[in-house]
Amino acid sequence: MHVESDVNFTMISDNRHLKFDHCKKSHFMEKNLFKVSFLTLLLSVSILTGGRTDAQTLQSGFAAAAYRSIISSAQSLQNRNQEFAVNLVSSAPADEIIFQFDLENLIPEDLSSAIVFYSMDLSDPEQGRYSADCLPIGTAGYEHTWECSASLSEALSVEWYLQLILSDGSVYYTQSFENISDSFPPAEALLAQVTSEPAGDHDGDDFLDLVSLSAGYGPDRLYIQMETSGSGFYQGDFFGPWYLYGAGFSDPDIDFSADTLVVYSLGYGNGAFGNLYPGLMKLYGTPSGDIIDFEYITEDIEYEIDGNQLKLAIDQSYIFDDSEFGDWPNSLNGLMVSALTASTTLEVDFTIFDSTAPGYIIFDHQFQYGNSAPVVEDFTFNETLQRLSVNYTDGENNLPVVHRVTIDNTDYNLLPDSHDYANGVTFSVLLPDLQEDEYTAVLHFDDGALSVYADFEFAVTFAPCVLPGDINRDGFLDISDVVAGIGFALYDVGDPCGDMNGSGTLDVLDLVIIVYLILH
Repeated sequence: MHVESDVNFTMISDNRHLKFDHCKKSHFMEKNLFKVSFLTLLLSVSILTGGRTDAQTLQSGFAAAAYRSIISSAQSLQNRNQEFAVNLVSSAPADEIIFQFDLENLIPEDLSSAIVFYSMDLSDPEQGRYSADCLPIGTAGYEHTWECSASLSEALSVEWYLQLILSDGSVYYTQSFENISDSFPPAEALLAQVTSEPAGDHDGDDFLDLVSLSAGYGPDRLYIQMETSGSGFYQGDFFGPWYLYGAGFSDPDIDFSADTLVVYSLGYGNGAFGNLYPGLMKLYGTPSGDIIDFEYITEDIEYEIDGNQLKLAIDQSYIFDDSEFGDWPNSLNGLMVSALTASTTLEVDFTIFDSTAPGYIIFDHQFQYGNSAPVVEDFTFNETLQRLSVNYTDGENNLPVVHRVTIDNTDYNLLPDSHDYANGVTFSVLLPDLQEDEYTAVLHFDDGALSVYADFEFAVTFAPCVLPGDINRDGFLDISDVVAGIGFALYDVGDPCGDMNGSGTLDVLDLVIIVYLILH
């Protein structure tokens, strides 16, 4: 049996209520009585627990429970689509700002909500972290794009991150602001909620009732905040039960086909005669949830209790530099996180009181300081399709709030082929109603703060139809004409060579006739 005698000595000596005379005999009696009491306590603990109060035995219950909880959470998330949003962009900081992002593999019904959190000055995070609810656009060119807007009061800089809450309302995919100074305890604005938990969903005390789990990151550290419905994070009574609070982490890309899996738990507790203490544990187990082994990696953590909040911090290197963690950065550039509360007793009777749903914390956010004008170039007009196109590039990856072309006093909205504005996006519009003539197109783009105008001259001509069905005018009737015809039909653009049945339009019936002629 391993007992930290200095810890026990302090506990016992601090709780003595014996009174003696100040004579040598009294000091002698006091000293020896204390020794007898101390030895009696150790013997009593050993008898009550069958000699099982060693650190390995007491810690193993928490390790096993934490492992099962983490693996169950990781499996449930991997069974869902774990791809985050792509093309997270905004307009330039100004009086108003627009945020957009694409959800290519999530349909609106998969989400409970999508929220952008933003700040104009993170140098003083307590100044405020604001939020805006986003909704799908769903129009041409933005079929998978969501959007929200906010007022910045003419701010010239902005930092923002995205939080997605899935349809069950408890699972979060969230970015977070970066705690650039790695300060502890972190300001509330530098922590992002990764999962929520209903209050009163267990039979234990309020200090064991988890209601929220938040996380954050800095250049070198990882931050966790657990919140309960009651105040304090009670450590337990002298003889138990002793209470434990833990946050579990796993790699989102964890391979469940492996024989042995590795996850991590950042735990807080202080009891069992010095055998339970705060630290980072490394847990080994099977895909079915059975623990194989565990070890304390380090006790080098920071923690603080503030009312009903427990804040924890640890160096990322303990996890990401571990060869058994997996590749870092991983596919999400983040971690799967969950939390639990539990207790153990002298008899090593381990009980889980509450646990959270899992969520993802993504080590990333978006920011912009200052602005430069976008570049509009590479104008083209495709006479076959009657499509005008132009390339838009913005060095700050700002979306254009205005993307318009004016021809003969008529405005046309240009549609993008993608939303990666830093690397260039082609905007285009079909102009089927233009007659044979020469035109000047006036292009207008605005990134939210700066406008760009450009003129482009082009001509519309209709080549005569020599060979019916020869839509691309190459002198041959082949499959390339069918491909060109599909483009005309989809965009409702007419063509005299493609109108095989004389209906005045080019449609699927015309394409069937062309295919027949090619085959015969």
